[in-house]
Amino acid sequence: MSVYIANEVAAVCDLHPYLGTDAFRALPIREQIAQQARTVHAGHKAGDRRIAMHVCSWWPEARQKGLDDVMRAEFTYADAALTMSREYGFADWDAVEALGDLCSEASFESALDDVLAGEIEALDVRLTREPQLVAARSRYGHRSTLLHYLGANGVESHRQRMPRCMAAARPRTRWRAPVLIRMGRE
Repeated sequence: MSVYIANEVAAVCDLHPYLGTDAFRALPIREQIAQQARTVHAGHKAGDRRIAMHVCSWWPEARQKGLDDVMRAEFTYADAALTMSREYGFADWDAVEALGDLCSEASFESALDDVLAGEIEALDVRLTREPQLVAARSRYGHRSTLLHYLGANGVESHRQRMPRCMAAARPRTRWRAPVLIRMGRE
């Protein structure tokens, strides 16, 4: 399945090549976000503009500033931790710390991968085997469901991608309808 990925999203994926690995996904959420914060902090120090989507979207100090100003601004590890915490729907790093060693739900994350890759058959099989996934929520702070990702996908920079079959309204409806109707969702 062909997937559309905007240049800014591709830059984020390039910045964090480990995001889709089994080793990374097995880490507690706190460690996942900390690793990304370290990468973003180091990127800012090095002048790596691939951090733009993270920092310009989620760092409160970046409001109404251009990327050049953001790149010149002081940006501490605490700022990077706050930025990445907010990207994942947490109010701040303390909210992430409060999770302790909680890990993401592997089955939900795999279903989400199917959604974002446009793997209709794989998603259908997975949801038939595990129908509770239709109503499941992410363990990240945003608590998104699979339906959130089908509809808008406005969370987690690296996951802002769209299967080409969803790019136009009609194919998008055809792609969504069989899965959601069979599972009893609107």
